[in-house]
Amino acid sequence: MRWLVLLPALFAGAAMAGGAGERLTAAFAVPALLWMPGRGLAHRFTRDPLARGVWTFWFSALLAVPAVLVGAWTGLEGAGTLAAAATVTAATARLAAPRPARAPLPARVGMFALLVVLLGVGWSWRDALLRPLDRHWWFGPAETAWEAGSATVLPASGSGWRDRTAVGWEDALAERFVPRSDRPFLLGPARGPVVIALRGPVGATLRVGDEEAVVRADVVEVADEGAVPRYLDRGVAAVTLDLALEAGEKLELAVSDPARSVVYLLGSSEAVWSLHAEGELRFVHYYQLLNMVEQLHWARELYGDRRVTDVQPPLPSYLLAAPLSVTGGELPTANLVFLLELLAIGLAGLAAIAAWAPRAPLPAWLLPAGAVAMHAKLLLEPGSAMLPDSLYTLGVLGTVGALASPTGRYATLALLAQLTRYPGSFVAAIAGILAGEPARVARMLALVLASAAAFGVGGWLSGSLDGWIVTVAWETGPEHWHGEHDPAVLLPRAPRFYALWIAYAGALPLLAALRWPKGTRVALGTALLYSLLLCTIDHTPSHYFLPLVHLSALATACTAAATSHPRLRSWIPLAGLVGISVAYAWAPVVG
Repeated sequence: MRWLVLLPALFAGAAMAGGAGERLTAAFAVPALLWMPGRGLAHRFTRDPLARGVWTFWFSALLAVPAVLVGAWTGLEGAGTLAAAATVTAATARLAAPRPARAPLPARVGMFALLVVLLGVGWSWRDALLRPLDRHWWFGPAETAWEAGSATVLPASGSGWRDRTAVGWEDALAERFVPRSDRPFLLGPARGPVVIALRGPVGATLRVGDEEAVVRADVVEVADEGAVPRYLDRGVAAVTLDLALEAGEKLELAVSDPARSVVYLLGSSEAVWSLHAEGELRFVHYYQLLNMVEQLHWARELYGDRRVTDVQPPLPSYLLAAPLSVTGGELPTANLVFLLELLAIGLAGLAAIAAWAPRAPLPAWLLPAGAVAMHAKLLLEPGSAMLPDSLYTLGVLGTVGALASPTGRYATLALLAQLTRYPGSFVAAIAGILAGEPARVARMLALVLASAAAFGVGGWLSGSLDGWIVTVAWETGPEHWHGEHDPAVLLPRAPRFYALWIAYAGALPLLAALRWPKGTRVALGTALLYSLLLCTIDHTPSHYFLPLVHLSALATACTAAATSHPRLRSWIPLAGLVGISVAYAWAPVVG
């Protein structure tokens, strides 16, 4: 029966060989690459059923690195990567303990709640999870095209398309056209400002009268920044026109690649936001779109000339590159990886409660599931689910949990956090100091520095060291503060940051602060001290708050466990569940 762990790899290989779509292939490839390879190792590594799930993911993530290297060196890419992962899975399958220990009842209830939340996230966000990159766009003039409030009547007649459909809200003045050929098609009459957008392959061109829009992988939107990555294989380009076509007048539109293209005519700002709300074309901010495509681009590069990405800590790129190489896809595959990360984060939250507050009341064991739901919203609402902050949160949460036990893998988890985001060892050191473990902090820092030295030698030998140093210098300072040092500018940013933290966490930090047992001091104290590094940054994207939300949930569970009043023990986490439910339902994600 243990050999059943090879089934996802076999099905993924069959789906890849048979040319199945990205979604079906990813359904098998993601567990085959990022869960099954580490299963046997995790079972031997720990008997704790909660920690075992977390280490299954971590071992699989680490094994993705050699699997990607094998695929790149052999030139087989997806086939080589999958074969390497299947070999490791087969070699370690017999290591799995036949009868693993069972989690206590409250933890099992928490695990059930976590699975329910993950199923709910998958169903309620299914359109976002399955939406490809070319259904996201940002076009600066679309935000100002209708500022004058001019009424627009979209074309009522014309020819040259094989399908024409009204899209979006009923009165939003938006239509979708599928061209019949590369010959011009005619539209008219129309009056007022319109945005005409083309969704198609990179290189496709839309010509409207004297205007032209070309779908480009690297787009110039802000002149000072030059060409910035926006798309991979397909994307969106648009033009704005102020039309005055009377009855009998026609406007010519021509598309260079009609078989793979769709044209949208938008006649109002409501049209932009109705297509956004319905998922037809998500209007994603300039820098959010950059965040989305960069992660995919860096992962793809690992099968090119690069073996280590030099633009961020390397582990997230390998983690994403492995399944992408098998599916040949992009966002849908990356979003399935995100769901697996959410599972690991939820298990890490439960394991941390078991370590710091094993006698926490039953409602407290539901808090990690609530934090996972909010985590999903904070990344899926802007559309940046593949950012490395989920892995980073998993590392930070595991590090804090490990400090509850002298045998916890504190240093190893701190190194994993460091391999996902640059502040990883800094946050781990804060937690270690608050836990009163200076010796463990010293050993952890020695491990991180030794690993950094090893990377430095590798970078020096490969000629990449200068680029890495420049990247680290940019990521840890100028990118976030842009040279601003005036306290009169920096300090006013803090109240908004803390208001967002409380809103996103459903007031959990306030509930946790009612009492300060050791678990709360470590979890909430780490979050508070870390927040001092974040609160004056000139932008506050939602992913900054992910570790803070999960640490707040852990701290609330610790506070509830230390409360002597029997009713308060349950009312504190119940109030937290209500708060995070309200946050999930109504808190707007602002960045």
